[in-house]
Amino acid sequence: MRESIYQAQQAEFTADAVIAFLEAVSGAPLPRNVLRSLEEWGAHHARIVFRTGASLLQAIDARILERLLNNPAASGRLARSLTPTMALVNSGADNDLVQTLIASDLLPAIADPDPSHTDNDVTIHADGSITPVHAVPSIFLTRRLARLAEQDAHGRWRLTPASVQRCGRGRNAVLTLLAELERLHCGPLPTGLIDEVKQWGHYYGQATVATVILFEFESKMQLADVLAQPALQGSRRSCAS
Repeated sequence: MRESIYQAQQAEFTADAVIAFLEAVSGAPLPRNVLRSLEEWGAHHARIVFRTGASLLQAIDARILERLLNNPAASGRLARSLTPTMALVNSGADNDLVQTLIASDLLPAIADPDPSHTDNDVTIHADGSITPVHAVPSIFLTRRLARLAEQDAHGRWRLTPASVQRCGRGRNAVLTLLAELERLHCGPLPTGLIDEVKQWGHYYGQATVATVILFEFESKMQLADVLAQPALQGSRRSCAS
């Protein structure tokens, strides 16, 4: 029964339309428990709706979107706001909305769902921080960044050891990540950042390269005397026998 209601909704029949049809066919109101189930199933299936080919307007802040919604020329091309900074554009109104924005001294960036259209859209700094080229990064760019970086409470993106390791560990995973970073970044990646990403992603396996200071003594007796000093107890180890 529930599946049949879902199929009816897929054919653009609402739960109310199904209820009206059943009551018309039966010639009597539906039993209360059946009516309640139909209404609940209808509400459940209506919670999530997938739409294709829809256009969205993203604003840098709520103030800008509110200004557009109060502008008759722009609001007539917007269906409704979805979030404080995002609104649904009326079908077929994309070009008119762009012209309206330009006339309002708001130069829009046009985003395309093709991933390659967000290449070269960020600057990745030596410290791992990521700055989008556009003031309002598109949802398509945000999706790419979310896979390889972490976002703080202020919306700033950054590469971290945890985000790099989330992409996988080892040589192949690191090379794949670096290739994606090179596509996103404007220009060559900072050399120091490449080294850090390799280290975080265990590019070199379990091997570790470190800079150390070695002390050499003339005899084992001198070494033993130095290691016997209280200040060195537990903090140094002999490397020779």
